[in-house]
Amino acid sequence: MSAGRLPGAWPSRRLRSLRDAVDVEAAQAAEKAVRSLRAAYVTAVAKCLDDLRAVELTIDVQRFVDLVSRLTGEGSRIGP
Repeated sequence: MSAGRLPGAWPSRRLRSLRDAVDVEAAQAAEKAVRSLRAAYVTAVAKCLDDLRAVELTIDVQRFVDLVSRLTGEGSRIGP
C-alpha cells in the first residue's frame, strides 16, 4: 500500500471483483501456502532445513507461483 494514486484500471478491476464469483478454494490454498512458506523460512533461518524439508519447500513455492499465476491469469512457471 502507498499513498500514491490508484492505477487507471482500478475502478473496473474493483467492480469486476465485486461482480464475479470469488474463488474461495484458491484463497484458502493461498493462505495455506503462505503459512507453509513462512514455517519453512523460519526453519531455514534456524538452520534446521533438512533435504526433505527443502524439497517440500520447493514444491510449496511452485504451488504458490502456480496459484498466483492462475489468479492473475498469467501462465508462467519458475524453473524448467
